[in-house]
Amino acid sequence: MRKSFSFPKESSEMIKGVAILLMLFHHFFGFPNWYVEGISYIGVPLRVNTAEYVLGQFGHICVGIFAFLTGYGMFFSYQSGRNYIKSLKKLARFWAGYLLILFAIAIPLHYFVGSADISLKLILKNMIGYDTTLVPFGWYVRFYIAVMLTLPFIYRAMPRNGFAGVGLSLVCPLIINLFLSRVPGINAFLVKTVAYTMEYFLWLPCVLMGLCFAKYGLLGKIDKGFEKLKKGEHIACIVLLLAIMYLRAYKEDTIGTIIFSFDSFYVPLFVYICAKYLNYAHGFIKKILECLGRHSVNIWFLHSMFFFGTSALMKYAFLPKVSVLIIIWVICLCLPVSVVLRKASKGLFPKKQSKTEIKMEEAEKVLSLKG
Repeated sequence: MRKSFSFPKESSEMIKGVAILLMLFHHFFGFPNWYVEGISYIGVPLRVNTAEYVLGQFGHICVGIFAFLTGYGMFFSYQSGRNYIKSLKKLARFWAGYLLILFAIAIPLHYFVGSADISLKLILKNMIGYDTTLVPFGWYVRFYIAVMLTLPFIYRAMPRNGFAGVGLSLVCPLIINLFLSRVPGINAFLVKTVAYTMEYFLWLPCVLMGLCFAKYGLLGKIDKGFEKLKKGEHIACIVLLLAIMYLRAYKEDTIGTIIFSFDSFYVPLFVYICAKYLNYAHGFIKKILECLGRHSVNIWFLHSMFFFGTSALMKYAFLPKVSVLIIIWVICLCLPVSVVLRKASKGLFPKKQSKTEIKMEEAEKVLSLKG
């Protein structure tokens, strides 16, 4: 009988590393209509498109992965109480990192390339993600702010029964979005507010699924289900992974006329498969993925600078021409900047471990020594 399924912080970091790689493929190869004149790359040709384009379409699952891991991690943070304070501290660290990128990188770059008319009003809107002119992929900021402010209350309302918790996490946001979709657009402000609220409820189920999977131990239960397959376990995982990739790449996220993210179903299974098999990866690969995971949020915002709509910056990203080399090149450009920004951000908001976190780490060390 094998050991019970574990999902340590190292696995979470590696999966974030996988997620940011998928995001890079999603943005650089999943939207050919974003390319300015003269942009092209050498990829793997398929009958209709390229393998990079297909992987880029599947790569949209990255947002759901980050949302799921947020919910999963916050569940354990909430175990020692003071939930709202912990959410605010987490939000402060996240926001500080984003603001450093906005003021130290994005605004100076916009001045340099002249791609936006910068005003105080525009800066204030971009600070909370209400506008994404200065940081094109900064929409996640407004979502993250909303999640961190509401999650402590949702956590307290989670039912004890696992089926009820998962069901409510999926159905309630869908019903709310169904109602919001019928709100008449009286003016531009109302239309935008409703759109952003629907965006919150679109991705909230992924966060809540992370919360549910942590609270009810569902990753371990999935692992026990696969264990029963014995020799067919690995084949089943491969088939499941291919099915997730196909559905995410080719099927639309809609239920009738309502947009619904099926990532709420795909992501937990994808995270399970990643956590299961990344343990067998070479140590060097693990270190790379963990490094990318630690810097994933910064890379998320930093690589958006290549999508200002100006040819100079985008062409610079596509200099290597070969698809894989483009991704490596972009990481090499973003990672050193992220290291500097991360150190600056830590100086502003030093992270202190709680007594519960210290005890959990000590327990993990003891268990690893026994193993």
